[in-house]
Amino acid sequence: MTGSIEQGTSQTHGNTHILAFLVRLPRPMEQVWPELATPEGLAR
Repeated sequence: MTGSIEQGTSQTHGNTHILAFLVRLPRPMEQVWPELATPEGLAR
């Protein structure tokens, strides 16, 4: 993967702090998600 990650956003809800970043990948979500969200995909 090349390029950069866009500037993130931050939110505070009481004592909870949330940082969010958007990463654009050159593949459809249906192809990328199993690689990120399953043990088999993460093992590759």
